[in-house]
Amino acid sequence: MSENIEEAGIRILTEGELIPRVVEKHRRFLEEYRKEFEELESKLNRFEEDTKKMPGSPEPGWQSEKKS
Repeated sequence: MSENIEEAGIRILTEGELIPRVVEKHRRFLEEYRKEFEELESKLNRFEEDTKKMPGSPEPGWQSEKKS
């Protein structure tokens, strides 16, 4: 089987190579998701501010009562 892997040009990484690459990959994913969530949070905050400015909008802190 290792002959097939070598023929295909695939190299098995050692533990010392694999772990830093996995950590870096996850770090990049987390940074990308952090940026996306910051953008979404910013859009949500703008939406909430725009909603507060609309006539007839509910007062800040209003909550509909949940029926049990």
